[in-house]
Amino acid sequence: MYQAKDTETELHQQKPIMAARFTASRVGYVGLHVTGLQTKCSDLDLLIDFSMPIGWEFFT
Repeated sequence: MYQAKDTETELHQQKPIMAARFTASRVGYVGLHVTGLQTKCSDLDLLIDFSMPIGWEFFT
């Protein structure tokens, strides 16, 4: 099971990719992963701040 440290490490690695492709300026997560109550079936809820409009390409 992913721990908070694993989630933070993965987001830290992915942020430059999201910044280059989608102008993501900040990336964070909320929900069960923050509290440490996630299970192997839990999803990861992300909050992403974009510095410019991203259009529909982000969702494909």
